[in-house]
Amino acid sequence: MLYQIGFSFQWQAVPQMLLGYKEILGMMFLGYALHWIPRSFKDEVANFLGAMPDLAKAFAISIILLIIFQVQTSKIVPFIYFDF
Repeated sequence: MLYQIGFSFQWQAVPQMLLGYKEILGMMFLGYALHWIPRSFKDEVANFLGAMPDLAKAFAISIILLIIFQVQTSKIVPFIYFDF
């Protein structure tokens, strides 16, 4: 099995994987990118969100939840080791 991982890697499957998981990889990239934003900018955003009216906060949270539900997969993905 280690030989197959190390020496029989199928590079033609990489574009297919990237297209199949583009939403998930995009969310992961966004999460990693948030780590590099300066703290001062994060503090300004936190102050802005804290000063928002409650109705606007509820609307923002509902939009975020809608995006998360759109990104999640609707079908059950089979366990990869069942393919061997």
